[in-house]
Amino acid sequence: MDINRVIKVLKDYENATGCPVNLINLDGELVFGERKTCLFCKNFNPDQKDCKAFMYGCYEAQRFGGKYIFFCPMGFTYWTAPVIQDSRLIYGAVGGPVIMVDLEDFVEFKVNSRITVNKKNMEAIGSFLENVMNIEPSRVTSLSEQLSVTCRYLSRGNNPDFLEGDESQKNQSRVSEYIHYIKSMSPDYWESSYPLEKEKELIVVLSRAAIKGGGDAERIFGWNYQYIKEIQHKNRIDHLVNWLNLVLKRFSEEVFDSTDIKHINAIYKAKKYLKLNYMKKITQEEVAQSVGFSPAYFSKIFKQETGESFSSYLNYMRIENSKKFLQYSEISLIDAANMVGFEDQSYYSKVFKKLIGVTPGRWELT
Repeated sequence: MDINRVIKVLKDYENATGCPVNLINLDGELVFGERKTCLFCKNFNPDQKDCKAFMYGCYEAQRFGGKYIFFCPMGFTYWTAPVIQDSRLIYGAVGGPVIMVDLEDFVEFKVNSRITVNKKNMEAIGSFLENVMNIEPSRVTSLSEQLSVTCRYLSRGNNPDFLEGDESQKNQSRVSEYIHYIKSMSPDYWESSYPLEKEKELIVVLSRAAIKGGGDAERIFGWNYQYIKEIQHKNRIDHLVNWLNLVLKRFSEEVFDSTDIKHINAIYKAKKYLKLNYMKKITQEEVAQSVGFSPAYFSKIFKQETGESFSSYLNYMRIENSKKFLQYSEISLIDAANMVGFEDQSYYSKVFKKLIGVTPGRWELT
């Protein structure tokens, strides 16, 4: 494969879209471009180890039909596409970084939760982020599609799977072939009614393999129970095919070594939810449900990703917002507490002193 030709075409993509592109090889080494987000971590978050987010994105793009959109550990958005030769991944093209939310929200929800922002680095961080494109999600989707088309053009050799236009149809065909193979093993299979016992066995096998591969046992056992219940309602072969494909994808993703970028999107959504609802009576169960996790699992990953418990994070958000109300003398302490979600003034004062170091009354005087 002519690497000079690949780089030239990717430069054309950059010029046409205005978005930066990186090209990496199978070792994750940069062949073309500048890993801008990595420069951000190098300058402002030196504790961040090599997250391998680029390699993860490239392999996912190959696995899911030629394109994949993901967040890096710092929350920047990227999109990837594989450059293939004879069904083998040779290079990965990575578009981005961009920011898909308001810059203020990005700093509050992503940057502040990952690094310490102080007077020394605040200006430099702001200057860096101002040079990162802020675009709508719909445009990211279009840029991802265009990069995928570009990499299909660059790919060489016989790549029947990669060049298959309809990924859904391809996956349905594969799973359907497997189902029909199972049916051929048993003469009485056609006479049985859905749900099918062999498909149930497949779910159990997949869950065991996922745990053996290093997946989270608690989460996988939950899925296994959920899927065994769901299959009771699959009474059409086309529905079963689509559903089994989703089950297979979910178990595979659990095993894939993506620890550094796992759950980022869910935690971002949870923080966004808290920002919009912190003033209400809100529970961890409610937030967990909003991002599709069980309360116990959500509690675990929230602390892993943010470094603090859900209740501590929510209390800090409430206390910080209450300061805005305390600046106005006509607002009483009990009203300030109620306006940010505290139902009890004494508890509010206790939490305030624990986090700020002084009582709200004394802080108000200063």
